[in-house]
Amino acid sequence: CSSGLLLLGRQSMGACGSRQPSTRPPASTTPRDDDGVQLVQQGGKGSALGIAGTADAGTALVVSPLTSMIYFDLIFFANYGLGWLLSAIFQWDFLGDNNVARIYGVLNICVGVDSFPARPVASIIFVIAMTFMGHGLYIGSLRAQFADERAPRKLSRWVMNVGYVGCCSFMLTYAVPPDNLELVKIHVVGFLLGLLGYALIKASGAIEWRGLHPTQSLKLSAATAYFWSRVASSAFLVLAFVILLASTIQALSDPAVEDNVATIDSSRIPALVVGPPIRTTPTFDYEGTLLVLFALVDPFIALTLGNKPQADPELSDVLVSVSSGARIVV
Repeated sequence: CSSGLLLLGRQSMGACGSRQPSTRPPASTTPRDDDGVQLVQQGGKGSALGIAGTADAGTALVVSPLTSMIYFDLIFFANYGLGWLLSAIFQWDFLGDNNVARIYGVLNICVGVDSFPARPVASIIFVIAMTFMGHGLYIGSLRAQFADERAPRKLSRWVMNVGYVGCCSFMLTYAVPPDNLELVKIHVVGFLLGLLGYALIKASGAIEWRGLHPTQSLKLSAATAYFWSRVASSAFLVLAFVILLASTIQALSDPAVEDNVATIDSSRIPALVVGPPIRTTPTFDYEGTLLVLFALVDPFIALTLGNKPQADPELSDVLVSVSSGARIVV
């Protein structure tokens, strides 16, 4: 027998990858969700998702884009925490004297993963984190592609994909250590593009939600929690982008910046820093870090308040059925 993959709609919630027996109604009924969207039935045909097909009884797999994004956020930020711990153990002096501190006068979240052994460890973990992001965005993209032709769903898909490319630029912060002035520029550009991509991914959720609810009041409530959490998270990330961009332009336009930058070999333990004494004692970048950390709060708000099937079936999990002899017509 051949096997197939069938998107069945957004009928039930569950953890990413959790298996549930298929319990949908028999083919003689035509269940509809709260928006009047006809759902594909076991052994039945037709769907407003843009798919027609039949499926034998099989195993249903509930895939949650938001749950995957929560895993990404947790791994992403825990990665920096682990990096700071490793750097505190092996590179304590480097944390207070590095080129980011010399140029900006602060210690931002990246500093903890800018030296050995934190950098190679963080690079591997970041790849794992991006796997979860790619999974969540792929399922979300399918949800938008097979939903219908409403423009905001298509727009959100494009914004989501562009945002993913931007987020991949975070890898430059691991691959290119800020060991001299030219490398600092590449390092910071990677982080800036990553922030912008992350903001676009958050914004895509808000665009999709508004397209599905064009007449919904935007008054803050449980019903609009998903929308506003995405808007706020995207806004905070854009603000962090603007602040870092302005600080970078100001710092690099200083004619004396080259005189304060050191030549660093961060692959050694301890790192070798060759240059003039650092001018000022750097402080931790609390404001910028807090702006970025709000992105960690957003998925929990969305998942707990804005992703319930009975409240908003269009934003619920994607239900995938893998069954023997399934026939798919897209």
